[in-house]
Amino acid sequence: LKSWTWGALSDAWEKGYRHLKYYLEQIGDCRVPTTHITRDGYRLGQWVGIQRTKRASMPSDRRSKLESLDGWAWDGREARWIEGYQQLKRYAQRIGNCNIPQGYRTEDGYSLGNWVSNQRRGKGVMPSERRKRLEGIKGWFWSDKR
Repeated sequence: LKSWTWGALSDAWEKGYRHLKYYLEQIGDCRVPTTHITRDGYRLGQWVGIQRTKRASMPSDRRSKLESLDGWAWDGREARWIEGYQQLKRYAQRIGNCNIPQGYRTEDGYSLGNWVSNQRRGKGVMPSERRKRLEGIKGWFWSDKR
């Protein structure tokens, strides 16, 4: 039989992974809304949510594949931070600085000005890894007073 497979569960996981990779290529991140359904009817948002909840019991090769995707995060808060960070990097590369007005929105509607302001206010409680990543962006500064 042409469609026969011994690894139906593995095939199902790979199908979800392929959908996620395609989403990343098209959208630019892995922040798939929970309700997202692909054009072919695949419930990608649910699949992503399931992967996040099964992190501890997931085979290491699958964890590694997900973690290799640019923008993958195991929790939603981290995914939102990564999105802001990536938006800031793109802005800094395009404009040459991180001097972003408070209410600034990107072309796609992302509230980058608010995100940057929140990062600057939260410096004292921010994990050092995040601080280092921000400080690695050319033109980044901590003071929001210009």
